[in-house]
Amino acid sequence: MNQYELARAALEKKDLGAAERGLLAVLKATPDHVEAMRELAVLRFMQRRFDEAERMALAAIALRPGDADSHLQLADIYTALKRHDDAIARHEAACDADASSVRAWVMLGNAYEKHGRGADAVFDRMARVLRAQPDLKALWLLLGNMRANRAQHGQAFDAYDRAVQCDPADLDAQLLRAGALYLLERYDAALAGYDVALKLRPALHYAWSQKGNIFVRLGRRQDALVAYKQALEIEPGSYDALVGMGATLWELDQFDAALTFLQAALHVNPRGAAAFNNIGQVMASLKDDANAIAMFDRVHEMEPDSLAEADLSAATCRLRMGDFASGWQAYERRFRLDRNPIVEPGRYAGARRWNGERIDGKTLLVVAEQGAGDTFQFARYLPGVVQASGARVIFAVQAPTLPLLSGMAAHWGPDGRLSIVSADSTLPSADYFVPLMSLPLVFGTRLDSIPSAARYLNVPEGYRGKWRAALPADGRLKCGLVTSGNPKHTNDRNRSMPLATLAPLLADTSVVWCVVQPGVTAADAEFLKTVPHVFSAGANLKDFADTAALIDALDVVITVDTSVAHIAGALGKPVFVMLPWAAEWRWMHDRLDSPWYPSARLFRQPAIGDWRGVVNAIRAALVAHARELAMASVAKSFDAFSRIELNAV
Repeated sequence: MNQYELARAALEKKDLGAAERGLLAVLKATPDHVEAMRELAVLRFMQRRFDEAERMALAAIALRPGDADSHLQLADIYTALKRHDDAIARHEAACDADASSVRAWVMLGNAYEKHGRGADAVFDRMARVLRAQPDLKALWLLLGNMRANRAQHGQAFDAYDRAVQCDPADLDAQLLRAGALYLLERYDAALAGYDVALKLRPALHYAWSQKGNIFVRLGRRQDALVAYKQALEIEPGSYDALVGMGATLWELDQFDAALTFLQAALHVNPRGAAAFNNIGQVMASLKDDANAIAMFDRVHEMEPDSLAEADLSAATCRLRMGDFASGWQAYERRFRLDRNPIVEPGRYAGARRWNGERIDGKTLLVVAEQGAGDTFQFARYLPGVVQASGARVIFAVQAPTLPLLSGMAAHWGPDGRLSIVSADSTLPSADYFVPLMSLPLVFGTRLDSIPSAARYLNVPEGYRGKWRAALPADGRLKCGLVTSGNPKHTNDRNRSMPLATLAPLLADTSVVWCVVQPGVTAADAEFLKTVPHVFSAGANLKDFADTAALIDALDVVITVDTSVAHIAGALGKPVFVMLPWAAEWRWMHDRLDSPWYPSARLFRQPAIGDWRGVVNAIRAALVAHARELAMASVAKSFDAFSRIELNAV
């Protein structure tokens, strides 16, 4: 080791005497030794000889003004001395000295934020530099990374795109650009970006894995499997590809294969939260809720502040098992889901959360959340809210549900303390608020205490006559049909079916069949041409009040798990609900009835994907239901005839 290296080693060991002697000797022999000057500045600072430390650092900068590290060293000294303005000036000088220094820009950003200038000041300074030096690829990449860290993905993409323009052969820049497009949900462009990266390096398993993720988002699951397979051929131990393959196979109901890949992922990363989460999803799909909860709880133990999806899945498993005591409490974790902004505090800042206490004279806002079906199901709690709170209650609902629900204010709040408004408009001010689906927790709902009136919803007066006049009044059984819901629903692949699946039922022309959904798929529209005796309400359904009026005019409704099931149940209409093998939590396990809707009968797939078994069971039940209706009609007529005879006597 030379004399400088020996002095530096002594300084690292905090042997200040030996370090001082060595550094002074180096500078005596070589007065312009910048590195020795910087080390001596550190030594003087440690000796609390601050003025000498500053002079030595300035001397180093004078000899090498383009050295960003020398400016940063002096900035550190000023920061320690609480000379914050001087420190910021030195951070700025470091960025000016070497505009491509990542460390200089990051430290400047930290200094700005610490002293109230914010990230925008850094971005403005970067923009000035880049206007003067537009080919500075490293700074474009740094700007993109800083934007991405703040979830400013549009600005991040713009920066990465400029970096790519500077050097199209830069693989990292291409990958960052494609990743920004993915986060912006510009999936086709992201695919093209990863294809460019793969041309630069064909054996890049990460790019193949990302293509798989994009294909999943686009609903192209078979293409996703091909992409993940390519990634695993390149790198069999790719955790991301193993998880992606397992998750996609789960979505395709190939549960055994899914578990194989997900367990392989855990061999690669025994603490892989995503793998545990997806194993839990497979278990839940197999109705093994106890083991599913164990997997979700493992995720929570490992990463309590992430993967809120696992927490919510554990809650719904508990609810499906009938464990309402812990299930409703755990269900509160749904508020952490980024994709589900249920409650927007900014819309009613200052309102306190209501937990069931009396708040006479105050205003309470009940906020609808999630889907229309959830709103119809949990609206049953509104009379209890009005009574328990003593407050003036405002029920904010999704705009499409308002025509059906608005008229219920007088029924649920007979003393005028309830109003029902659209949540899509400006909300009135309130003292308290509560999300609609938190009401079971507020009221301590258990299986035996669900508010389950036979009918708690009414059709608005102005809608009642429309459908009764439109349907034949010839005594035939009038049966409504719904076979598909919102295709964007996370479980739509399992809950919906082609209308043609009901062909064995629709062969019976003695029934008035009516499709109760505003739109049908292209395949369903083609099928309807083959069954001209089936009436489709289609575009004649203008809103949910229209739907409710049509349901009320029918004898029975056969539906998959959509909002129609909830409307029919809330109207007290006989409803046959067709459910997949692993139904949503509200339909619980293996029950043929519903604690939420006394008029509902549940028809479950006897095996995964077996809708035929459901249709066969419904056909038999429909015959029995028609017989019951006929007998009831005969009994009613006989009773009326008997009264006439008695009056005649």
